[in-house]
Amino acid sequence: MKPDSACTEVIQSIDFFPTMLEMAGIKLKKGVEIDGQSIVPLLRGKKEIDREAIFCHFPTYVIATKSLPGTYVRKGDWKLIRLYGEGPNRSNSFELYNLKDDISETKNLADKMPGKVKELDALISQHLKEIKAPLPIPNPDYNEKSFNLITDKPIQGWVPGGTCNIFVKDGLLIAESFGGDPSFSNNEIDGCSGDVILKMKMKSSSKGNGLIFWKSDKVHVFQAGYSVDFEINHDSKWHEYSVKLPVKNKLKGLRIDPSTKPGIIEFEWIEICSPEGKSLKKW
Repeated sequence: MKPDSACTEVIQSIDFFPTMLEMAGIKLKKGVEIDGQSIVPLLRGKKEIDREAIFCHFPTYVIATKSLPGTYVRKGDWKLIRLYGEGPNRSNSFELYNLKDDISETKNLADKMPGKVKELDALISQHLKEIKAPLPIPNPDYNEKSFNLITDKPIQGWVPGGTCNIFVKDGLLIAESFGGDPSFSNNEIDGCSGDVILKMKMKSSSKGNGLIFWKSDKVHVFQAGYSVDFEINHDSKWHEYSVKLPVKNKLKGLRIDPSTKPGIIEFEWIEICSPEGKSLKKW
């Protein structure tokens, strides 16, 4: 490219591999299929490459980032997002944006432009068929009543993280682990200084040891070295636990990792106490 020149063509990470092959003068092995295109022509000054649209397919939930399963297509100035199971009666929903006029994707035009939605959604269907992409399927054990209990809003300051949902039912805080890294944390803790004891009454049907992380006015993120592990009885019976936390400074946040496997962990109460046993904070 010439000095101070610019290229506005949209590319993806899938274009890196064929680009490096061409730059290195290496031919693709016979029978190997790739999704991307070399962008060497763009680097040599061509304004665009021969591609009708680009796609991104991510058909799964990520609780930590609040990501929903979906597929999007970008064609020209238009971007259509197909969200799986987010419409009425768990049907698909759509978001349509004109990126030329709305780069921040603040105006969903799907309801106003059903023809454009149909056109771009057909491209998504064709692409997914060509690449034999996995798609979400209905969960035979889905329960609408239970689903509605789950929220991404803080529950008395506690929010889920990792492979975990939290919700309240019958006065209990319930952590539902669906993977190997469940956790929930609270960053709204104030008024506790120095070493403390974290107490809790819980029962679990999961597996693995528990882990407690803390943040302070000196340690601003949850990290190794500022945590204590403790053994948990996963026998689906109530047990009380007491874990000493050598915080040293002002306590600002707690993260509870209640297991290492899928399962249900219930909490009747969680409490922060001084080393002498005085209650400082209780949920």
